[in-house]
Amino acid sequence: MKLCKPGQIAIVLAGRNKGRRVVCLKNLKNGLILCTGPYKMNGVPLRRFNRAYLILTKTRVNVSKVDLSGVREDMFRKKKLRFKKAHKDDFTQKKQRARNTKRTKELLALQKKIDKPLMASIRKIPRMQGYLKSFFTLTNTQRPHMMRF
Repeated sequence: MKLCKPGQIAIVLAGRNKGRRVVCLKNLKNGLILCTGPYKMNGVPLRRFNRAYLILTKTRVNVSKVDLSGVREDMFRKKKLRFKKAHKDDFTQKKQRARNTKRTKELLALQKKIDKPLMASIRKIPRMQGYLKSFFTLTNTQRPHMMRF
């Protein structure tokens, strides 16, 4: 399995951010890759991705000034809540689950801390902002197995 290099651009293949380009920041111990959009640029927050759902490209961004010291594995895990059995017309369970999935203040602060120097390095490269904002799509005549990323 290929590991990503910090600053390498990747294309997300599945999930909510499918087709978006992200910047890989770090290989985590559990085999996942920490990536960000940056959030202000293309709406992809700081999150972990499985290597199987990314296409790594040759394009790179300088991430030497990005401080990743505040990143911990437990920041990204969802808290499990136990619910009592509810009646069919009781919608409080759904409301509690929605509250549980919101991003913590700690993670939002970390997102801003990481995005600021990353955005500065992206702005230095011509046409990189447009590249990261655009979606990855294929047409009928394109063959992904013959492409070079």
